[in-house]
Formats: sequence, C-alpha cells, structure tokens
Amino acid sequence: MFKPITIGLLFLGLSLFTLQCTSDNTQTNTQEAPTQLSLEDQIIKTNKVLLDNNKKMIPANAKQFVQLTHEFLKTGKDDKKAIRYGTQGAQVATNIQDYKEAISIYDDLATRFADQPKIVANALFAKAFLLENNIKDIDSAKKIYQKILKDYPNQEISKTIPAALNNLGKSEAELLEMLKKQGQ
Repeated sequence: MFKPITIGLLFLGLSLFTLQCTSDNTQTNTQEAPTQLSLEDQIIKTNKVLLDNNKKMIPANAKQFVQLTHEFLKTGKDDKKAIRYGTQGAQVATNIQDYKEAISIYDDLATRFADQPKIVANALFAKAFLLENNIKDIDSAKKIYQKILKDYPNQEISKTIPAALNNLGKSEAELLEMLKKQGQ
C-alpha cells in the first residue's frame, strides 16, 4: 500500500515534471509510405486504445505504448516531445507495474537531458519513489534523494526531499500516527 504523504510527494513531483512538457499535439509530416506509420503516429494511435470500455488499461496496448514512447525518448529529435512521451511512458509502465521499465525510462530521461537540471531532478525523484514504494529498495531510494539534494538544491522538487527522507521506510500506520500528532 502507498503512504499518503509519499503519494502526495509523488504527485507533486510528477506534476512538476510534466510541467516541463508542452501541450503541442501537432503531428510531424513524414515522407513514409502511407502504410507505415511514423513512431510518433504509432504512439498517438496506441495511446487512443490504452483503455477498454470500462476505462481499464489493456496490458498489451500499454506495453506497446511504453515500448514506443521509450524508443521515441531514445531516438526522437524533438526534445519537448521526447520529454512528454518519456514521462507518459514511465507513468504507464508504473500503472502496469513494470517498475524496472519505468526506472529505465527515468534513467534515460536523466541521461538524455543531463544539461537540464529540472528534468534530471524530477526523473531522479520519480525513480527514487518507485524504488522506495514499489521495489522496496530503501537504501537506493535514500541515496537518490540525497543526490537530488546535493546536486540539484535549487530545483522545486528538492523542497520535498526532506519530507521524503524523514518518511523513508515508515509504514502507513507510522505515517498516520505522525499526522495525528501534527494535528493536535
């Protein structure tokens, strides 16, 4: 189960991370044959069929979406779209519990955009969150949180790191007890 405080931190981090992305939904023109879709067109097409009629994710389509978005992150020339698709792919990978793939995407985001501290800090935060809460690798998560504080102290996400470190490894019961004490 997720820790309420930590979930809030993840949503804050992912929200800040997603703000870096643009909302430009224009498709690029390609010179490919009509029967062969560009990578971006495949992403757009797959995105439209991620959910079934009951709004539940279709695992095979989700896996394909993750694969396509990760490929775009690695090879796409449009940085803003690479960030957006990479982030979306990591989020879908997390939703289908493919945490290793999500972490791989966050690593690739941090590597490709190493010259953009905001991208790196947010990708590292998301990776640490997954390590802590889904893979249960508390030591690795702690090291990454500390790296963010050390290397990216001026990034917005860094403001959430002290709370993440303070709550690291605590059970939901412990976190609820802390909240009760703070409310008194």
